[in-house]
Amino acid sequence: MNLAVLSGGFRETDKNELIDVDATVQEIKKNRTNVREHLVIWCLYSLQESICAVYRFPSTLLPGGKISDNDGGQWGRVAVIITNYHTHNNLCDGKGAIQEYVESAVEKGFSALGFSSHAPLPVKNDWCLSQEALGVYLAELERLRREWDGRIQIYKGLEIDFISPSAGPADARWTALNLDFRIGSVHSTAALDVNPDYRCVDGPAADLEWLIENIHGGSFEALSEAYFERVAQMIRIGGADFVGHFDLIKKRNGAGEYFSEDERWYRRHVLGTLDVLDSSGVIMEVNTGAISRGVLDEVYPSPWILAETKKRDIRVMVNADAHRPQDIDCYFEESRALLREAGYREVWALLDGEWRTVPL
Repeated sequence: MNLAVLSGGFRETDKNELIDVDATVQEIKKNRTNVREHLVIWCLYSLQESICAVYRFPSTLLPGGKISDNDGGQWGRVAVIITNYHTHNNLCDGKGAIQEYVESAVEKGFSALGFSSHAPLPVKNDWCLSQEALGVYLAELERLRREWDGRIQIYKGLEIDFISPSAGPADARWTALNLDFRIGSVHSTAALDVNPDYRCVDGPAADLEWLIENIHGGSFEALSEAYFERVAQMIRIGGADFVGHFDLIKKRNGAGEYFSEDERWYRRHVLGTLDVLDSSGVIMEVNTGAISRGVLDEVYPSPWILAETKKRDIRVMVNADAHRPQDIDCYFEESRALLREAGYREVWALLDGEWRTVPL
């Protein structure tokens, strides 16, 4: 169990070191002899168990703020807040009913679960809500919100494709639904007039190659530029609370078939889009969906992008992009570790009806 003492920031320990709780308390009392606050909380954070062990000093201190050997403090345990706001189901392209995801979240100790079915598209497909299913989806979320009230917070959202400036997360039709949140995602680099079948960058390899050859002149660099320009345009127009799978174009590039992320042009595309995100206040999600679906062995966005994200102090959150109930927390501990390595100490979550930060 790898533990770190928390007091404002982290004091990291060796990965193989075990901290003796009683000895740690004595060390705290020995070194912190002048306490300004009447309540001092020290946490031991365990990556493996996702819990905090909290030591609370008593509110009454000795004169001068000194702590006695018999201070009356005690250890307690509090759960780390676990949330996910990128969740699909069998009304779009997921497996399992909405209620199955709620039951899984309660079993896993979630504080909140947000649903984000793919919003209806103006083209026939097998992965988005139909217009008829949209009403069923929203009604079921309202029913489950009432049924599970007091046990878990349930939020209704949609993952909305940015197809063009007039069709995206900012569209008035989505605002009228009174959603709790909206995910803005780019799945394709070509509008419907030239891409009537709506082939996507994360679809079968044949669809990606069709886009490269028929829309971008055989150049993956041109596809990348178009993709990130669309992401940037979506962010500028607004309407999204967070950006879905920021670097989705790497999905079919697991073995480097199409490009290297070290290419100067690729880094330029990414960094330019991060600069747009930086000034927007929109959240970047760490998305583990490609891992749970067995497509990639790393998250969206890539770790080097997370490092650049932190340089700009862009807000972040961890989401599963779950398509099965058991995947709602897939790779969460590892994702938190990646964020800590990048320098983050908190993530954003929708709790009690408002966006706020929670400790990693």
